[in-house]
Amino acid sequence: MYIRSITVEDFLPFQGRQRVDFSTDPDHNVTLIMGDNGSGKTSLAQAFEWCLYGRAPKDSVQVINAYVRDRIRPGAYHYVMVEIELIKDSIGYTVTRKQKYSRSANGRTVKGEQQEFGIFYKEAGQTRQAPQNELRSTINRLLADELSHYFFFDGEHVKNMRAEIEHGKSSDFAEAVKTILGLRPIASAIEHLRAPGNRISVERRFRNQLDLSGNRELEAKRSKIKLNESKIARLGSEIEDAELDVQTARESVARWNDLLLENEESEKAARAVQTAEHDVKRAHAVLATKLETLFEVFRRGQYRFFTTRLIHDARAELKDADKLSKGVPSVNDKTIKFLLERHECICGTRFEDGDTIAQHLYELLSYVPPKDLGTYIAEFDKECRTRSEGQFDLHDDIVRAYNEYAEAENAVIAADRELSTARAHLDSINHVDVGVLRANLKRAQQDVKRYEDKIAVARRDITRARSENKQLESEIEKASFQDEKNKLVQQCLAYVEYIYNYLDGYYSIHEAETREELGCTVNKFFTAMYDGELHIELDENYGVTVVVDDINTSEETWKTSSGQTLAIILAFILGILDIAKGNIRSGEELLQGDTYPLVMDAPLSDFDKTRIGTICKLLPDVAEQVIIVIKDTDGDLAEQHMASRIGSRYTIIKNRDYDSRIKKD
Repeated sequence: MYIRSITVEDFLPFQGRQRVDFSTDPDHNVTLIMGDNGSGKTSLAQAFEWCLYGRAPKDSVQVINAYVRDRIRPGAYHYVMVEIELIKDSIGYTVTRKQKYSRSANGRTVKGEQQEFGIFYKEAGQTRQAPQNELRSTINRLLADELSHYFFFDGEHVKNMRAEIEHGKSSDFAEAVKTILGLRPIASAIEHLRAPGNRISVERRFRNQLDLSGNRELEAKRSKIKLNESKIARLGSEIEDAELDVQTARESVARWNDLLLENEESEKAARAVQTAEHDVKRAHAVLATKLETLFEVFRRGQYRFFTTRLIHDARAELKDADKLSKGVPSVNDKTIKFLLERHECICGTRFEDGDTIAQHLYELLSYVPPKDLGTYIAEFDKECRTRSEGQFDLHDDIVRAYNEYAEAENAVIAADRELSTARAHLDSINHVDVGVLRANLKRAQQDVKRYEDKIAVARRDITRARSENKQLESEIEKASFQDEKNKLVQQCLAYVEYIYNYLDGYYSIHEAETREELGCTVNKFFTAMYDGELHIELDENYGVTVVVDDINTSEETWKTSSGQTLAIILAFILGILDIAKGNIRSGEELLQGDTYPLVMDAPLSDFDKTRIGTICKLLPDVAEQVIIVIKDTDGDLAEQHMASRIGSRYTIIKNRDYDSRIKKD
């Protein structure tokens, strides 16, 4: 099959109507379309999928050219159009898709609810249009939707395929084998004959025709079969969901493991920050304690410090104060007044008011407390001795306490400096909280285990239900042979069983042979790209393992680089194309073959110059037609290596935003 041309009209950055004619010369089957980044290369590649399958680019809400869109008048409308002409089995087809855009009265851009899609072809000299109800089947016959990401090849498809390759299973590759190599009709026929669960199938239709009326036991068995079939279908759906959950959880495990490996230094840096923060906190606590000690030393010693000199001078001044006292020790004015009232001395001598003894006692009142100054001075002196005795030097105590405080302050400064250094290092390595990563990894691992256990239980229950159904069906068949109508149904079931076993055996043999052939063919192309340094092993699930020659990697997972992954995908595509062409020549009665074009957006950007030369030679040799949209720098290399195979060459020129032109060179 060849793509003859593509015409875009006001599609994304392309203003007006622009057409690209592709080379269909078998000897010069490469069309090279070059352009700078941002000129519209990817948009042109995406135009193929939009036209054929209606898939708009993910990053584009609207496919209309922005310049044209903004100039639609209120009440008016404008169409975006992409048209592809192709040739298959010597018949020319024209596939056209249009999208209407209009401007409402309030100035809002309105996209039409439905696209206008049509397929035209020439038959017996007459131009015919494919019926609306056959448009999808016609497109799938020309270029199956499920294969589009192989033959319209861009970064998004590479990303999705890479994810599957890294998880050891590629449903994409398996489906491609079924579809391209003609196994899909056989797989569909097998499923139609005997569908899993309770889906309608030929076998199930005949079994439902068995007449069990009047036999309650057999009717109960049929009801049990239906319940088991519903259970099997439900468990099958649960397994599919759980398998997706397992895949997601495994992706999470791989992601968290990768992040943990990437953040080992970050973890060390984070621990250093934690240690530094602890040291800062401790240093500040010690500093606060030393400051409190300094103030306590001053508070405790300030009274003595400031009073010592005063006490010393006062005691010197009052050293003869005891001579000033005429009082009787321990005698106060109350004692004298008591004696005067009693008129009797302590010694027992009686006296009268006015005599000598009474006069002496009245005189003594002037010297006993509270009027006795000498007594106060004596008590003051005693208190001064008490407060001034012992060694005391407030200056030395404060100096010592201050030195300890200064040391603590220096420790705080040093700790703050260490913390700043640790934080700066942590920031410089894009810190991720490793504790969170470990917690996420643990949860993801638990999810994998939980979903795997769920799958195992569901599969065990399905096996039991199927085994029970097989037994019940056998019992129903034996009992139903007594009825003539049921005998005919049983005969039909026997035919179904025979055809199913034949196709299933045929499919299993040819699928295994094709997978083995595909593995060898893919390896042929892959090893050519890597000069025999690496080779691929393909398992029964189409999982891919990259093996380094002469190195035992059985105990580790080999992670492919972006270039190696792209090489694997390219090798698969080339292998599938090569085998498909071989099936055309082989004339196999059930398997079918075909040839396909390759439309590739920037296919060489992840390869080194050595690989680019090999790939540029392989692509036009294997593919029926190669259309490469590529940036100028890589395009120059491609042009060097494919000069003899280039039949047409274009350049995309960006005049301004939303105005790119495609110019034939």
